[in-house]
Amino acid sequence: MGRKKPEIRIEMKKLIVDHYKSGKSIRKISAVKLTLEARKRFGKISHLETVRNILRNHDFHAPVARRKPFISRVNQKERLKFARCYFKKPKEFWESVIFVVESKFNVFGSNGKQKVWRRLNTELKLRNLRDTVKHGVGSHFVWGCMSSFGTGNLELIDSKVNKYGYLDILKRNIRQSAQKMGILANFKLYQDNDPKHTSHVCRLWALYHCPIVIKTPAQSPDLNSIEHLWDNIQQHLHESNITSKNILKEKLIEAWRNIDPNTCKKLVNSMPSRLKESEGTRSAQTALARLRSGHIKSLKFVDKEKTYSSCPCSCPASPAHVIDCIGASARLLWSEGETGLVVLLERHGIMDLV
Repeated sequence: MGRKKPEIRIEMKKLIVDHYKSGKSIRKISAVKLTLEARKRFGKISHLETVRNILRNHDFHAPVARRKPFISRVNQKERLKFARCYFKKPKEFWESVIFVVESKFNVFGSNGKQKVWRRLNTELKLRNLRDTVKHGVGSHFVWGCMSSFGTGNLELIDSKVNKYGYLDILKRNIRQSAQKMGILANFKLYQDNDPKHTSHVCRLWALYHCPIVIKTPAQSPDLNSIEHLWDNIQQHLHESNITSKNILKEKLIEAWRNIDPNTCKKLVNSMPSRLKESEGTRSAQTALARLRSGHIKSLKFVDKEKTYSSCPCSCPASPAHVIDCIGASARLLWSEGETGLVVLLERHGIMDLV
């Protein structure tokens, strides 16, 4: 006769706790594998559904994991170093930066998702569906540049470009655009780490023809301000009836010419705040918001200084005590305008959100 369910539940709970203590996580172990591990460890048969019920009772559920790009530790450090190096640069520094990037625009729809206003259970009605075509009816790749003084040249590309094709684009447009913007003598080139951009021929050309080239880290977050211009252009295209590549080309040129220079200026002026968010100095506010909303239950401090600032109860405390005090004094912290907790978290560097 098998053991009673309470005994099985106690053993399964112990198995879960042991996983965490050993530094492992059950989050990516299927219920089937966990059941087999329990059978092997305790020598008794436990039903698969029993294991699932135990996990659910401990607030574990199994939705599909969200994806995120893999970023190595080395690249994480490089990203942080880049953000810390540039986010304190004055506004005058960014005024002479030329932001360069390519983008793709389709004749038929876009590559992204499209929302639709509809009533419940009407998702399959024709008026609520989005039409797609298997191979598309054409698209245009575009290359463009901008600075705080406005837009530079726009070049439409009919086919894929290799490093030599990209070099030709730079030769035709960069210095001409810089002259048009009035910053030819001291402009700085900002582009991402696409293999074409970092190829030897392009780097060599930029070395002799661009006063300064801002080297961005690999796998860096997309901080290029010009990306927002492409979003504006895409919205403009959605308002037009585009049925061919020729019409798409005309609308792209029209939208590019109609971009307000003040829009470019605002985007460039936002660079310090973008870098600041990337660097993580705003992560304390993020943690604060997530604490308030209940999305995280505790905070794990990165122990760097071995000293900790006073917690809300005004006594020197370890991180564990601060966490307990935060839970007990949440209303006091919110009423003080959130400053106390924000300063506390930033002083310790951000912790892991658990």
